[in-house]
Amino acid sequence: MALSNDLDKTSLMVNFLFEIHIQDQSFYYTDCPFDLVYEEQRYSCSNIVKKFDNVKESAKLDSKGIKIVLVGLDETIRNLFISTNALGSQIKLIAAFREGNRITSTYNYFDGVVKSAKFKSAKNSDLTITTSTRTNLDFKASSRTNNSEQTARFPNDNFYKYSTMTEMEVKWQEKKE
Repeated sequence: MALSNDLDKTSLMVNFLFEIHIQDQSFYYTDCPFDLVYEEQRYSCSNIVKKFDNVKESAKLDSKGIKIVLVGLDETIRNLFISTNALGSQIKLIAAFREGNRITSTYNYFDGVVKSAKFKSAKNSDLTITTSTRTNLDFKASSRTNNSEQTARFPNDNFYKYSTMTEMEVKWQEKKE
């Protein structure tokens, strides 16, 4: 079902699915008032995601990320951040379009890693996480013009399959004198 079809529906709701993978443990949360299931994974409605910054897409190779504030963390995830090095752990935000409790389509809003994590105080379970995007410097082209990135987003789209076979340099912008 196409996203444009979902946007035409009047009962469409949008919620975020939040994933964090620390070492060999994964945690799944949603800002929805009830649990949601996406790709056979249950996202808990624990209301721990207090806020996160807007994601801004850029054509430049940089490590801009987002800041996420988590509140009321359970002991398991809190202890993992205190006792282990959670830096570099994967964080993912997915925008989920739904009707009732059924997710009709999704959009990968952010996929990155933990850059820093600080608790508000020693006794407080509120955690502020700063992230950065994951960069793969092995890509020859930008993230919008290589086959692996394209097929990760659109599995059946092989538009850039032969892009690495060309020796032509593509200049996207030139200074005009």
